[in-house]
Amino acid sequence: MDAWVWWVLFLIIIVFIMVKTKKRQFIRNTYNNERKEIFKLLRYSDSKYSKVVAFDLETTGLSADRDEIIEIGAIKINLETGEQSRFNRLIKPKRKLSKEIISITGISNEMLLEGVNIKNALTDFLIFIGDLPLVAHNAKFDSSMLEMAYNKYNLGELKNPIIDTLELSRTLDRDYSKHSLSALVKRYNVPWEEDAHHRADYDAEGTALVFHKMLFYFVDNQTKF
Repeated sequence: MDAWVWWVLFLIIIVFIMVKTKKRQFIRNTYNNERKEIFKLLRYSDSKYSKVVAFDLETTGLSADRDEIIEIGAIKINLETGEQSRFNRLIKPKRKLSKEIISITGISNEMLLEGVNIKNALTDFLIFIGDLPLVAHNAKFDSSMLEMAYNKYNLGELKNPIIDTLELSRTLDRDYSKHSLSALVKRYNVPWEEDAHHRADYDAEGTALVFHKMLFYFVDNQTKF
């Protein structure tokens, strides 16, 4: 085999090792950030740290700049007792929903005619969550939508710590290839109806129950990471 072929193979191997190393470091850094927030929940026994709020948004699309929030659903769960309280608001958007969004969310334009305005919904949500830790699946998307809306309506910053069950699953469940909410509810044996998926309150409940079970998994396995 020619020398230049050996050099090409050598470079490919080096690049592969570098990518794998960076990926492992990214996973570890992400996990460490999530772990800090989880340790706060496990370390304290007062009411502030024994509760979390799992939330989910339904939107008109995937752009925080151009799209609107049409539903906010949240579940406040006491991690010690399992007691829950719920929050749900349908929000009237400025434009009609596309057929694709109606199909995905199960929310119709007619349902949103009675929706509240976005500022009132966000204000009520802020009161509901207080300063409790938040949990969301694919939290980067939901938090970016909320932050954009908060800025637009001068409601301040979202300062609550946020734990992302998507990133947590990618670290805790590294032997699995799927980390969607649908995959997690099956993996953690959470009762789930796929037909109700993509309504904010139902997804928030699924996220809350998955995270509750993840905490037990974390306690049993955190020394391995």
